[in-house]
Amino acid sequence: MKRFTLSILAALFVNVAVAAVPDWDQLSTAEQQSLSALEATWDTLDEQRRSNILRGLAAWQSLDTGGRERVQARFGQWRALGDSEQRRLRGEFTRFQAMDEQTKTRLRDLHTKFKNLSPEQQRALRDRFSEDRRDRDATDANHADTARDDNADGQRDDNRNGGDRNDNRSDSRDSRSGGGDRSSRGNE
Repeated sequence: MKRFTLSILAALFVNVAVAAVPDWDQLSTAEQQSLSALEATWDTLDEQRRSNILRGLAAWQSLDTGGRERVQARFGQWRALGDSEQRRLRGEFTRFQAMDEQTKTRLRDLHTKFKNLSPEQQRALRDRFSEDRRDRDATDANHADTARDDNADGQRDDNRNGGDRNDNRSDSRDSRSGGGDRSSRGNE
């Protein structure tokens, strides 16, 4: 009885009930119409993906016309980006998601402050940021070039020294073997 009571209490205090994500046939007619492009693959998608799609659909349906237009415009901007830019942005999003809540809050606050600036102030800040980024990129490129040059110089030195060491090794082998190839060539 004690174990049963503990199980009931645990179920009450811990949200263990997870609603199953419906198969295609279990979706409402309205959901099926909205998601008709996914009909053939819906049942093959993992539950997390289907759940995300359903949440997105619910969010879409809750938008007014202006909100839908903004989402469509942003999606059009996303699709217009190149693959490398999309990868870069996904990486930034992933890094943001991995941040602690305090850092995320600070960045959101900074973003809000930026959005509250006049268009001229935003442009000036973007320009300054672009200059800073160009300077950092140039510095990084210089460091990379220097490291590459240093490495190449080191390899050339190693090749020169390695060649000498190999020659020395053959000389020492020759002397240990009683003259080796050199002495036998000389006797021919």
